Amino acid sequence: MFKGKTGKTAPPLNGRTLYGLPETGLLDFQTTWNSFMKHGWSLVTNVINKGIDKKSAVIDQKLYMANFDIMLKISGMFAEETFKHLREAMENYVNEKVAVKLQDFVGKRLLRNFVSSWHNHLFMSIWMQRFFRNLDSVRVDSAHTVSAMLLRTFLTAGYEKHKKNIVQASLEEITKYRDKVECDMDLVSDVSKILVHLGCLDDGSALPAIQTIDGSGELRKGTWKTAPQLHQFTSMKIYEKDLEEKLLLHTKNYYKKMGAKWIRNNSVS
Repeated sequence: MFKGKTGKTAPPLNGRTLYGLPETGLLDFQTTWNSFMKHGWSLVTNVINKGIDKKSAVIDQKLYMANFDIMLKISGMFAEETFKHLREAMENYVNEKVAVKLQDFVGKRLLRNFVSSWHNHLFMSIWMQRFFRNLDSVRVDSAHTVSAMLLRTFLTAGYEKHKKNIVQASLEEITKYRDKVECDMDLVSDVSKILVHLGCLDDGSALPAIQTIDGSGELRKGTWKTAPQLHQFTSMKIYEKDLEEKLLLHTKNYYKKMGAKWIRNNSVS
């Protein structure tokens, strides 16, 4: 969602001016990329750091267009290098931001952090996709689209490292539900939906087809957190392997234990 002022339209902000680059001449990749990290990348991360919801998930339109103008040129001149730097930046972001929210927590707090981290990652990926929306058309290697690459960094650098604790925390909430004590099954449902989304990112055949993350007006409507564009690529692979298999075993052991308890408590003397 864009944020702008009403009234008389102000002249567009020049990307070279924003980056402090010469008004003419070829662009140096590393200098330009460093400026993007300062002005474009931080434009999105600053919004995330303040907390994102339907009303606050807005980006200044003039600043976005200025950054997009430069990235359009860089993507055309240095396509593969741009893709590589973008992937490294996203991986570093996940390692630095997501890991902190996941590695030191357990239980319900871990699940909440996992869900919010995924939402932050979706928001980040949506805007990076917009900054680099022409990159797929100029790259030689199309095995991974920009959108798929952006999302996949959460799977490889975030979820995979913490999935054991995430699954364990989910099973704990399910056990609380069965024991009729306070729990949050909506949170477990949110985690399950994320695992289904992550499944398509682990499926190589689906990656080239993921061309976009957000659809028409999703940021404005606030529906982007459900990642509706990914529904057509959902895969049960990760959900079944990481959660369902363990849930079935957990269920078997739970009712075996409870069965013995019921027999013991209701035996005829």
